[in-house]
Amino acid sequence: MRHSRSEFGVGRDRDSDALAAHAPYAAAWEDLRRRHWVMWGVYLAFFPGKWLIAAVYAKLPNYHSPQIFVIAGSAWIVAFVVSSYWAADWRCPRCHEVFIKGTWYRNPCARYCLSCGLRRGAPNGTEPGISG
Repeated sequence: MRHSRSEFGVGRDRDSDALAAHAPYAAAWEDLRRRHWVMWGVYLAFFPGKWLIAAVYAKLPNYHSPQIFVIAGSAWIVAFVVSSYWAADWRCPRCHEVFIKGTWYRNPCARYCLSCGLRRGAPNGTEPGISG
């Protein structure tokens, strides 16, 4: 009976085992980055959006109602609030609590989980973090 080398661990890629262990954390940190990009994109889209609406509004004949700015501004505020809440509600990959929420306070700029102390961007959950 012939055995393959991988059955005995000979020639097995140790880096692939390490990457498999880090994959859930890497995916979680990528999700956090995506949420922040969406939030900042919505925030920064206000100014070009405002100018675009003003340019389109100026081209419309016989349409002199400023309600378009109220509607667009309200839609932008709602989009910003929703995207900000979505970014802030991200859960720590180690303790699964809200990352920026401590016992008595919230810190949206936290560099570590306020529940378990995991450092932001940590490759795995074995790092002691700030509290360990």
